[in-house]
Amino acid sequence: MIVVLNARFETKVRVECEPDTTIKQLKEKAKIETGTPCEKMKIRKWWTTLDDNKTLRYYRIRDGDGLDLYTYN
Repeated sequence: MIVVLNARFETKVRVECEPDTTIKQLKEKAKIETGTPCEKMKIRKWWTTLDDNKTLRYYRIRDGDGLDLYTYN
């Protein structure tokens, strides 16, 4: 499945993963695309910051869903 991470400045990062992928693993894959360290990423769905230890299935994220990717210093 493909998850789309919407970063700042209209940048979209498409990440291929499985429903049992954890948020931490998703960040690792996004790190390859963005070059941003995982420790400096927050992934949010609506107003909820997603926990690194939970899976995409837990949050009911499906193929083609978009999540917000926030980075900070």
